[in-house]
Amino acid sequence: MHTSMPAAQPRRQTLEVCRVYEGGRHKFDRWELLSLVTELRQRLGLNDRDILVLRAHLSVLPHGPLDPMGLNVSFMSVSEILTRACGMDERRFRRGEARLEAAGLINRKLSANGRRFPERDREGRIVSAYGIDLAPLLNRVYELLDMHEEQVASRLALRNLRNEISARFAALTRAFASVGAPLPQSIENMRVRLRRTLRRKAPCPQEMRELEEEIVSLEAAVPGPETEPAGAGPSPRSAAADNIGTASASLPDYPSVTSGQTAVSPDKTTGDDGQTVRHIESEPKEKNNRPQHSKTGLSIANAWSNASIIREYFPEPPNSEHQLARVLMDFSGFLGLGQMTVLPAIQLLGPAKMILLLNYLGRNIAQIARPEAYLRSLLRNYERGEAIAGGLVRPAA
Repeated sequence: MHTSMPAAQPRRQTLEVCRVYEGGRHKFDRWELLSLVTELRQRLGLNDRDILVLRAHLSVLPHGPLDPMGLNVSFMSVSEILTRACGMDERRFRRGEARLEAAGLINRKLSANGRRFPERDREGRIVSAYGIDLAPLLNRVYELLDMHEEQVASRLALRNLRNEISARFAALTRAFASVGAPLPQSIENMRVRLRRTLRRKAPCPQEMRELEEEIVSLEAAVPGPETEPAGAGPSPRSAAADNIGTASASLPDYPSVTSGQTAVSPDKTTGDDGQTVRHIESEPKEKNNRPQHSKTGLSIANAWSNASIIREYFPEPPNSEHQLARVLMDFSGFLGLGQMTVLPAIQLLGPAKMILLLNYLGRNIAQIARPEAYLRSLLRNYERGEAIAGGLVRPAA
C-alpha cells in the first residue's frame, strides 16, 4: 500500500526540516501571533478576510513553535489551501495575500510560472521553497508588541477621558442648580451631544477633547452665589435647594408614600358627607387604600430621593411614566448600556429598583470594564434570589 508523504514534513520529521543552528533563539507560538495581528488589524489596514488568509498559511507550517531563523514558507498550492480558508474564492484569497504583503507581514516568493513548491537536497530535506514567506511577520514580532501596548494605552487614556468628561459635566449641572440659575440651552445641547458621543463604541479622541474644551468654557460661565440682603426673602439659591430637597415628593404621577389617597381612590365632594360620587360602584378593597408602590414593593419617590448620581444628570424629577422611562434610557446610554439589555432589566426589576441599580452602576462605572456584561451578571444573581447593587436591590420575599 502506498502512503502519500506530506510535503511540509518529508520523511515524517517532527522537528524543523531546515535547521540553521541551535541556540538561545526565541520561538513564537503561531496562534499567539495570529491573535496579535487580529488585535492590530485595523491599524495594519487589514480586514477579517485577510486574517483568515494569514491563518490558512500559518496552519500549513511544520508543527511546533515558529523559529525566526527557520524556513517559514507556506508552499501548499492555492487550490488545496482554500479549504483551510473556509472555501474562500481564489481571487479573494490572492487579494488577501496582496494586502498582507502590503502590510509588511509576508513576502510572495513565486516561481517563474507562479507555482508554489519546495526544493529538497539529496536526502529529501527541504532547503528552500517557493510560496508565501512569513519571515517578515516573525521579524516584526517585537514591533507589533509595541504597537499593541500603545493601542491598549490609548484605549485606557480615552476611557479615562470619557469618565473625566462625564464627571465634570455632572459637576457643572450641580453648580448651576446650587445657585438657582436656570440651565442655559447650551447645557441641554451639551447633554444630547455628550450622550451620543459616549454611546459610540470608539468615540473620536479629537471630538472628546472638543467636548472637554466646551465644558471648560461653560464652567467659567457658572454664576457665583449671591449674598442675601437683610430682611429679604429667600434667595434663588435657597429656593433651588428647597426644590431639590423636596424633589422626591414632587412626582405628580406617582403617589407619595405618605399620601393618604391613592390614584384609584374615588373623588369626594364637600356636600356628600364623605360618600363617593359613584354610588353604584362597590367600595374599594382595603389593599387599594394603601400607598401605591412599584411592583417590587419600593416606592419610586423614595428610589428617586436616594439616586444622587442620577439627579446630578437630571436635577428635575420626572413627572410622568414616559419621562421616567426616558430618564432611565438616557442615563443607561451614559453608562454604555444598550436598550436590548436595559428593557429586560426594567421588566424584571420594575422602575424603582432599576433607579437604584443604575445609580449604583453610575457610582462605580470607573471600575466596570464591560457594563452590559456586568448588568447581565447582576440580573442573573437577582433571579437566583441574591441581593445586588451593594445590597440595595433585594428580591421580593
